[in-house]
Amino acid sequence: MIRYERLLVPHEHLDVLIEPAAGEIHAALAAPPRDAPLLDTTLGKLRAALAARLELKRPVIVTGHQPEFYHAGVFAKTSAAHTLAQAHGGQAVSLLVDSDVPKTACLVVPQQTAHGLRRVEVAIPGCDPNQPFEAQPRVTRAAWLQCFASVAALYEFNDQSLLPVYARAWLTTEDAAPEYCTVYARAQAAVAAELGLSSVRELRVSQLCATPEFRVFAAFLVLNAPRVAEAYNVAQAAYR
Repeated sequence: MIRYERLLVPHEHLDVLIEPAAGEIHAALAAPPRDAPLLDTTLGKLRAALAARLELKRPVIVTGHQPEFYHAGVFAKTSAAHTLAQAHGGQAVSLLVDSDVPKTACLVVPQQTAHGLRRVEVAIPGCDPNQPFEAQPRVTRAAWLQCFASVAALYEFNDQSLLPVYARAWLTTEDAAPEYCTVYARAQAAVAAELGLSSVRELRVSQLCATPEFRVFAAFLVLNAPRVAEAYNVAQAAYR
């Protein structure tokens, strides 16, 4: 059980918050997975079938985020998932929520100047905040090259960071106007590999939603809408 009262931002530099506690997480992964009836099947059968379909080694440790340029604190979840998967002989998955829309059309870069630190916004090529990530318009590789060059020129520590690794992976494509989520996943995987997290699998929500197992789960939610809404509202009230 997650103790919501513990979900507070640490105050000290390099402090770490893990909730539930690490020991509880390892114990949960070592225990047999829970099962429950679901329409004419069970959650356990769906779980096993989905893992087989996607060629995932169980237990599967899932983290994820929208496919946007996020900070290292979010990427820490990928590192944690990898560590847990390695410890339990399973598979770490980073789920790209490509069904969501971009929150911003700019990449914020900190620039050190003679007058101090300033915030500079670099436009994300072709970004349309009204379209989900999976339907973002294709833009030329040259436009992405210019974007990463602009970031490199602004960011004092570019060469000491993982940005060159990220940019090379993004730009290494034969497609003159690559599909956004494809190059995003490639760049994320390159950074993970550079950090020794090469076993992390990138998976999109759009891929997951196309599976029969997910559709059974979605059908269960729709057919039991009043129960689902009640359970959600109770959980939300407890959290707040």
